Order: sequence, then structure tokens, then C-alpha cells
Amino acid sequence: MLKPAVSRGQVEQIIDDIKANPDAKQDTIYYIALLYYSGLRATEAIEYSGGDTITGKGGHERHIYGAEFVKQYEKYKTGSTNRRALCNRIKRASKRVLGFSVSPHQLRRSRATDLYQKTGDGDIKKIQILLGHNSPATTFRYILFSDTDTEASYRKHFMR
Repeated sequence: MLKPAVSRGQVEQIIDDIKANPDAKQDTIYYIALLYYSGLRATEAIEYSGGDTITGKGGHERHIYGAEFVKQYEKYKTGSTNRRALCNRIKRASKRVLGFSVSPHQLRRSRATDLYQKTGDGDIKKIQILLGHNSPATTFRYILFSDTDTEASYRKHFMR
């Protein structure tokens, strides 16, 4: 079973909790913001060194959207990390705040879901470009639909 999408408000709650916790690794804030707001994969976020583009999975270069928003969190980036340590820190922080653990990949999927909902019935092509997918089918599998989304879409398209 897929875990539910995490809202922007929940992401901000996790970030606020880390800020208030002097024992937490503060660079986790930077990585959570980068993963959620730009939709990067965990490895891409770790390798990201600023700028507008990244060479992602499969050696494909793509534009980083949301990088300007993430700049406000750059002050929290203190050094390098590895994928396992980052995953563990994000899971611990989210469990403490939300009562369930959130993975870096779940942040990416949550961003896709958020964008889909914000674009009305979703513009899969734009979300596909943001996530760096080759196929819209892959992007569509990332989106976590709720019963409310399904009913709204049904009413819009089939109840004319």
C-alpha cells in the first residue's frame, strides 16, 4: 500500500520542528526543502551544488524548478551527507512530528501530487518535466489520488 501524500503544511511542520531541536542535524532542513520543492531524487539532492540545472538519473540534464525558493534554506546546508543517513534523518524527524515516517521519495511523490492538484485536473506533461521522467506514464504513477480527487474528476468529466 502506498503511503499518503504529505502536504506542504506538513513539510513545513517537519522543518519547524528541526529548527527548534538543537540536537537535530540542521542540514536536514535544506534537504527536505530541496526534495519537496524541487522534486529531486535523494541522490540528486545530495549531489546538487546550486544553479539551475542538474544531471539526473540516466545522465539527463534538466532544469531545477523551485531552486529560487530553496535558496532561503541554503544557510542550513553545513556539509555533505550520504543517502542512507539523509533517509534516516528525514524518517526520524517526520515520525516525531507526524506520527509516521516519510521517505525522501515520498516527498518527491507528494510534490507531484500537490502540483497535479494545483493544476486543476493536472498537467502531467509539466509535472513530467519537473520530475525528469521520460514517460508521462511514470509520472502518472507518482501521483497519489484521494477519493475526493477521483470524485471531482468524475463529476467534471462524466457528469455533463
